Amino acid sequence: MKQRNIIGDKYDEHGEQLQGDLQTLLIKMEMEKDSEEKRTAAVAASKKRDEIFMWHQRLNGPLASTCENMANDARVEYLTSCVVQKTDKTKVWSSLGDYRLPGDQELKLRARLEVMLWMEGLESDFMQNVPENKILFSTSEELTEEEESEKAAKEKIIEATPKTQIPDPPAPKKRARPRRKKKQ
Repeated sequence: MKQRNIIGDKYDEHGEQLQGDLQTLLIKMEMEKDSEEKRTAAVAASKKRDEIFMWHQRLNGPLASTCENMANDARVEYLTSCVVQKTDKTKVWSSLGDYRLPGDQELKLRARLEVMLWMEGLESDFMQNVPENKILFSTSEELTEEEESEKAAKEKIIEATPKTQIPDPPAPKKRARPRRKKKQ
């Protein structure tokens, strides 16, 4: 992997540079006073976080087929089949075999994700709690409030203007089609 420049000093240096860039963007985002500038910085920070993820995927991709990774996948599957419960405290799957049967793939994927987050000690909504997403959420709420007030103001203006009757345009005249000649 070193020969293919997947790992090594350059990989580590670039990863550290990306982390530093992200920290700089997060600080800039926190320091901004204008909500539009905060929003722009938050979008840039989100893109940088995606870039860091893609950079790490360069290493994780080739390692995905290792025995350790396959064992980890099996462990997550087993834990998912054992741990996930319905609201009435009954298990969703009675065994690993039931979990592996074809069925609700969306439920399985969501349950697996929740188990992986739980194993890492993360909350389900941890992505909403990263700084740039908090800023994007708060600025979108501000924009929604501004849009609602603008809409209410426009409606008041429309209600205040006198209504005038505009006649409907005349219907277009129908054209006759030429008759087809009968074949003899």
